[in-house]
Amino acid sequence: MKALAGGLLATVAACIAIAPSSLAAGQAPHAVAVQTTVTGEITKLGPAKIAIGHVGCAVPARLAVSAGRFVVTDPVRITCLNGKLRSVEYSPELATAQSSQPGGGNAPTTVPTPPAAGAPTNGLKGAYAISVLFLGGPPPGETATVAGTIDDIESSSVTVAGMTCSFHSFPNSTIFAGPQIGDSVTLTCTAGQLIRLATIGMVSR
Repeated sequence: MKALAGGLLATVAACIAIAPSSLAAGQAPHAVAVQTTVTGEITKLGPAKIAIGHVGCAVPARLAVSAGRFVVTDPVRITCLNGKLRSVEYSPELATAQSSQPGGGNAPTTVPTPPAAGAPTNGLKGAYAISVLFLGGPPPGETATVAGTIDDIESSSVTVAGMTCSFHSFPNSTIFAGPQIGDSVTLTCTAGQLIRLATIGMVSR
């Protein structure tokens, strides 16, 4: 069993299929990348990298100015493709729910919402969803979805409510930098391959 620790974050990822015409005749669809959108407080920021918790993305030169408008602790939404930043913007949804101090960059000043009695006070709340991109569309086969808590996370698989999905690791991708054992999620697999993993409601760290 391996719990992959991550900073408190919210992640939304889109499953994008590259046109089937790009496949060779008879070639089966296969996973090619992971696109992830993460919402949370910036924990690290530099000329070449931006990170929310343990999810970090390389900042290309064309987006250096956009990323430079923010500072550490600003609530933002970043979209990455295989670990490379594609966009970054202020997240008003997170700003209204965050329990830590607001940042001083491009983010507007917000008043943190006090946590409920007995709730953790040293983290943020968020949600995540991670989807895999396939060349030629999702793999053929039966699709199944289960809801429950994450039972196990390994280097190439995740198990929820007794159902295990496999996935491929991609260089510089941010796959599974945030999910942890015990998170309440929905898991979707097609032919045993991961299609989507998403939280049910909010998670705390």
